[in-house]
Amino acid sequence: MRLLFSLLLACVCTLAAAQETRRLVVPAPPGGNLDRTARLIAQRMSAVTHDVYIVENRPGANTMIATELVAKSPPDGRTLLLGATSLVMISSLQKTSLSPLQDLVPVMQISSERYGLAVPVGSPLRSLADVQVFASTNGPGINCLSVPGTTLIACEQLKHAVGGKSVTVPYAGVAPALTALVGGHGDVMFVHMEAGVKLSESGKIRLLGVSHRDGLPAAVAGLPLLSQTWPDMFLEGFSGVFVPAGTPPGRIRELNRDLNLAQSDPGFKAALREAGQDSIGGTPEHFAETTRRLSQRYESLIRKLDLGPR
Repeated sequence: MRLLFSLLLACVCTLAAAQETRRLVVPAPPGGNLDRTARLIAQRMSAVTHDVYIVENRPGANTMIATELVAKSPPDGRTLLLGATSLVMISSLQKTSLSPLQDLVPVMQISSERYGLAVPVGSPLRSLADVQVFASTNGPGINCLSVPGTTLIACEQLKHAVGGKSVTVPYAGVAPALTALVGGHGDVMFVHMEAGVKLSESGKIRLLGVSHRDGLPAAVAGLPLLSQTWPDMFLEGFSGVFVPAGTPPGRIRELNRDLNLAQSDPGFKAALREAGQDSIGGTPEHFAETTRRLSQRYESLIRKLDLGPR
């Protein structure tokens, strides 16, 4: 009996030692789309690898708090960043102590993302043309609520499109910005389609246009494209997993393999679709090419809009 107990204890200790605790750091507060995606990843990765994945929210400084934390962590594959589009544009927008695309290594793209232009349900604005007219005829112009990353650049593109008659109102995260929009404390907001569809169906906001129609529910698939009213508007986003530069290639391949396995689960893909995201997956090289392409596109756009550091 004593021998059996010792053997069981040894097995338990061996299993515990084999498990690793990993941090998935998110540069956004709880409740937003990126946070929900992170929790979905952590749940599936824990099931696939039997390691413990902990989601750690580190919002602030235009996502740089989380980015720096991961970039300066030991390159052992235990600290990961769930980054989004802001990662490829932050160095063009402000002076930073690091270069995200040099100090971090792409592991796998989780999703590509779609956006819509929303107004409060009580707004008199009924079309994209109404937005254009309202901006030009309303004294100070139009208030555009934004969060760091893609929607901030979208608001600045809108400002350019309406001749400067727009004010970008920044928020730290998606959840507080949406709360403000629903409460009527802003005129428009570029929203992730997950939130847009749900809030539209519940009668809290109204969607006027979308960045892409592919994969949208029938109720909103007929909305006009933003580019039909503003041909130069570019709105493309992603989410993906990064690790610190210097992480061994073998560890990166292991993480990529496990992430692809987790993402192949039909429930995972369905949850992403429900969240308004297209599931991507693939190799680190594919994701690196995506980040390079978007970095170049947004860098050019930021120069055009004169948004760089002064």
